[in-house]
Parts: sequence; structure tokens; C-alpha cells
Amino acid sequence: MKDVAIIFGLLIGVALLAFVSNRSGIRLLSTPNGSLLPQVSRARDTNTQETKIDSIATTEDIAKELKKVDKEVVGLEKAVKKALDEATRSRFADVISISSISRSSSGNAQYEYVRLRIKKSSTPITITGWKLKSLATLREVTIGDGVTLPFLGTVNVKEPIAVVSNSTVYITTGHSPNGVSFQANLCTGFFSQFQSYYPNLSRTCPYPADNVPERSPHSFDDDCIDFLKRIPRCTLYTKSPPERLSAACQEYITQDLNYNSCINTHKYDKNFYKNEWRIFLGRDETLWKRKNEAVELLDTAGKVVDVYTY
Repeated sequence: MKDVAIIFGLLIGVALLAFVSNRSGIRLLSTPNGSLLPQVSRARDTNTQETKIDSIATTEDIAKELKKVDKEVVGLEKAVKKALDEATRSRFADVISISSISRSSSGNAQYEYVRLRIKKSSTPITITGWKLKSLATLREVTIGDGVTLPFLGTVNVKEPIAVVSNSTVYITTGHSPNGVSFQANLCTGFFSQFQSYYPNLSRTCPYPADNVPERSPHSFDDDCIDFLKRIPRCTLYTKSPPERLSAACQEYITQDLNYNSCINTHKYDKNFYKNEWRIFLGRDETLWKRKNEAVELLDTAGKVVDVYTY
């Protein structure tokens, strides 16, 4: 861009000299040392054969023109800066932003996360392959793949992560407690019963008493319903159910009150998926400085989506 600025400067200089020359009748003569001097244009009167001066560019004229050109140069510099900004600015800059960064006072990577906010978008945006980069330390990390619908106790197939309008993305520096990055759903609150997530996962699973299967009404009598009401939502009951409960009620407690059963029952519900992703970078140490930090979010083309400073 320095070459571009030099070329623009030369063009402006030539334009100025041409303007002054045309306006005042001045020609530029080359002196032996290579400098330029103005020569006044003269016109010969056919009657008197006397030479007279058509016009002379005054100091005031030149000062005014220099001021005008100076304004044009300033405007050009602003335009070049704008062009540079647009050249490095991602097309997603108005859609995705870094809303906050949570640092760990203890240096624990599990407590450190970047929060992204996705605004209105007509189509899903794939963020796998995007980078987070510190402008202070030049550390950078790449966002990997994730699982849209994770199952427990099985190998989950990873795929590129695509986010939609009004979503929130938490990018944790540490490792995933369940081994994968995932999209939150109606049942993922079960994950937090035995594992810790920061920030906490929402525990919005269906209440056990409101989710009984359609079996014989005598199998889920008042005694069974009353017991189910005492079990918190998103909770795997780890004890043996009371023997006084019916066999169907005990079976429901031991086999249906768990994460996998919850998703099998509700995965086709309208509001099953949440507009929230939990992404884990799998690092053992924290990435971001405690203060005087600037973190860039870069798309796959290396263009700047957003910068967060603190």
C-alpha cells in the first residue's frame, strides 16, 4: 500500500502543476540542475508587435490550490485506510461478535472461555476452521468439529460446526468433560450431574413426573407420581427404587430417567435443540492474558470478524 500512496501522491502533484499551468499560462522550464521554474506565457499583439502578459499565477492562487489539493490528499488517505479495513474485514463482521471473555484467576483452562454472539443470519454459518488469536502474545487456536446430537456411551461422529441466528457459543480453552464439542439440547442438563461445565449447563429437561410413558394408568399410580415429583429434572436416579412402587414405575426410574432415553423420546420435539454450542479447545493451560489483551476472531480466509480488548 506504500507504493499505492506514492503513486497517488505523484499523480496529485502532476495534477496540481497542470492546473496551475493551465490556469495562469505558466509553463515549466527545466534548469540545468534539474529543477522546474515557471515561465510566463506571452502573446504578441499583431498591431503593436508588443509583448504583453496574459496572466500570472499569484502566490494567493497557488496557496488556495495547495490547500485544495491538501484536502484531497487527506480524503485519499482516509479512503485508502477504509479500503485497507474493508480488505481485512470479514463478511461476517456484522453477524458474529465476541461478547465477553472469562479468564481464570487460578490458571485453570476449564474456567477460561470466549463467548460469541450470533446475530441475525439468513443461513447457518460454519465456524469450524476459524481462529482465535491474541494480538498481545500472538497465540492462536483453531475451532474444530463438533457433534450436533451427542450420545453417551458411544463413539460420536464429528462434523463442521454450523451456528444459526440468535445463538450463543462458549469456546472453552480446556478439555470437554464428555469428550466432544456439542450443541446443547433439551436433555444435556444430564451432563452436569456428574461433570462440571463453565458456565453451567441449563437444566431444562422434562420433569420425571410429567414425562411418564403412555402405559397402563394403574402402573403409574399416585404413589409412583408422588415419588417421581421428588426426583429433580436432569437427574439420573442412582439408588434402588422403593419396592412399594409398581414394577412399571421402577422400570421407568431405572431405565428411562437418563440422557440417552431423554433424547430418544424428545429429539423430534419442536424446541429440542437450543441455540447454544459448547466448544472445547483441548488445552491444558490458559491462552489469554489477565489484562492488556486483545483477542481477534478470524474466519477461514484470515479476515477479521471481531476484536475484543480488555
